[in-house]
Amino acid sequence: MKKNAVSQDFNLLYSVYEKGLDEALEDKDIENLTLYGKCYVIKNLASALRDKVPHKKHGTGTHTRASLVTIAESFEPSDHLLGLQYKKRNTFLNTMSTNENSDAFNTLRNWDACNQEEKEAAIIHTTRLHQRVYLTGIALMLPVEHVFIDNSEKTYIASGKKILGGFLGNLTEQKGRITQNLEDLILKHTPLDALHTAHHEATHAIQFSLANAFHHGYIRQDHMLYDDARIFHAIEVSRAIIPFSILKAEDTGAYTAQIHERLAEDEGRLISHDLVDLVNS
Repeated sequence: MKKNAVSQDFNLLYSVYEKGLDEALEDKDIENLTLYGKCYVIKNLASALRDKVPHKKHGTGTHTRASLVTIAESFEPSDHLLGLQYKKRNTFLNTMSTNENSDAFNTLRNWDACNQEEKEAAIIHTTRLHQRVYLTGIALMLPVEHVFIDNSEKTYIASGKKILGGFLGNLTEQKGRITQNLEDLILKHTPLDALHTAHHEATHAIQFSLANAFHHGYIRQDHMLYDDARIFHAIEVSRAIIPFSILKAEDTGAYTAQIHERLAEDEGRLISHDLVDLVNS
């Protein structure tokens, strides 16, 4: 860990990091860490886990994975964000029923009869509408490219789990990219899985837009989502990401405990089910 990495006492950060390598961290161990301090401990513990450091010391990484869960669970969304998502989700569903969205709506309704190009167009349309509705009046909607990857390409990570989708953003260029596995579209008889993945990743794009607003000073300190934007920004700039690939297939709690993954999974699940119910009603 670099001593100039964060504006917090390095000895404290290093002691927490070292303890996380040797035993499972508890809430009391991280209560004095700042937001950015937590992010840097996450980054370094994840890096150590990737390099099998705890395994070399103790023969297992179980306690380090548990330490990552403890820190990840300490990040909480504001009630403002949760309430806003609920309101915006309803607005999104109501908007999908309007005439201007009829092409995408009809493709979702007749999914099995549509070709790949029509399915891709519908998914792109719904994810962009998702971002526009959620960000209107909140933050700048950044340009986000939506790319579908062919299943013949490398779509498996080391654990053998299929890569369904991903999001990558660039704060300097203020743009992002969603990737989505084509298998979601071409091998399913309903759009449910495709929508789940797409709107999971669209939620990450919205989180990135908030991080971008914080990064470039577009969001005022008295904004109701300022603290949420600050969290997403801290995670982004610190690269405090716990990738699925460094975890055991039977112990992925550190990945799902992350605030951005919790929110994205909930939104992807809720939007996809509600949207399928809507088009089938």
